[in-house]
Amino acid sequence: MKYGIINGKLTEFDSNCNYDELVETVNYSKGEIPQINDNKKQGLLNNIFTKTYSRFESYGNYDVICLNMVNIERQTSQNTPVYIILEKNCISFYTTEPRHIEAMLRKIMHEKLQNITSDCLIYHFMSKLIFGDLVHLEEIEKKLSSLEINAFSGCTDKTFSKQILNIKKHLMWIELYYEQLINLVSDLMQNNNELLCISTLKSLNMLDSKIDKLVSKTRNLQNYATEIRSAYQSEVDLQLNKSMKLLTVISVIILPMTLITGWYGMNLKMPEIGFAYSYPVIIAVCLVIIIVSVIFFKKNKWF
Repeated sequence: MKYGIINGKLTEFDSNCNYDELVETVNYSKGEIPQINDNKKQGLLNNIFTKTYSRFESYGNYDVICLNMVNIERQTSQNTPVYIILEKNCISFYTTEPRHIEAMLRKIMHEKLQNITSDCLIYHFMSKLIFGDLVHLEEIEKKLSSLEINAFSGCTDKTFSKQILNIKKHLMWIELYYEQLINLVSDLMQNNNELLCISTLKSLNMLDSKIDKLVSKTRNLQNYATEIRSAYQSEVDLQLNKSMKLLTVISVIILPMTLITGWYGMNLKMPEIGFAYSYPVIIAVCLVIIIVSVIFFKKNKWF
């Protein structure tokens, strides 16, 4: 689909109008290379479509941006690659999902921005890529805060550690995406072909600052998740220590009586067996041992 820029405004293409600059979205099938009539541009497409990783490249009068459109709310390995070719008075978007690009362009159109140019569309497009990301990061922070409360409230959920690890993996994936965007913006700002105007460079500089803040936020959340997991592990270890302490106390109390039981359980004739009150005396001794042990452990706050 084509769009045109006239008098600094982005509009839908009309063949009867003379546009200052052109904007187009080109749909291509996955695994195939778009075929066009321009031999020079076709050679460029043949070259860039052999590499799918995010990058920025300059070719003579063309600036090429390859990036993956990512929704940070859903971690997936199936991303939508977008190839952007910027030339003087024209910008082209090549993608397998043109509806996403066109939705962004329509948003830009409805915002009624002034003095739109093909090069500043790069800024607006990349700005839309991170729109709402801060809200999602804040939702992750709330989830981590909730997990932190559970960690200190005796939570014994077996999936707790798994939840933390999944969040950390998700944040690492987001951080990698932002780092790729920062590299793209940084390379684009070099403006080797001088296709970007001064105002666009200033806007890209602000965008770079925004993404950098998102990276910092993401890293802070990663550290937060690590601290929560460490705190949870410490709490689990503490609970285990308490259980072991209780078992130790019980074992210490039972051990003397076990010794006495084993002693009188031997097939031997004890001198005191003939004593009429030997049985009550043994019971009394066992009770005294229990009472003294309990008092001792209570005094030392072992339980």
